[in-house]
Amino acid sequence: MNTDKIFIGVMAGLAAGIVIGILVAPEKGSVTIKKITGKAIDYADELKEILTDGVKTITDKVENITDNANNLIEQSLFKKDNTVYTERNNGNHNHQNN
Repeated sequence: MNTDKIFIGVMAGLAAGIVIGILVAPEKGSVTIKKITGKAIDYADELKEILTDGVKTITDKVENITDNANNLIEQSLFKKDNTVYTERNNGNHNHQNN
């Protein structure tokens, strides 16, 4: 409950600071708002680029892991098939003689 009051106080102070900053800014409010909007767009573009790079990196790593897993499966299957083939050709079957 006490944390909620602190959070509300901080948010109210932040909002008041923004309003006062716009009102006492040396430029017209519309110019200040355009600057703030421009910066917000710049930050959004940077964030989008960072997230895009992050997604690409993760996608590349997942593809690499998938390729490695598929290669290991193929190698395992080849070894199993090769072992069965070798055992059959060497006469090492496990069958009963009647």
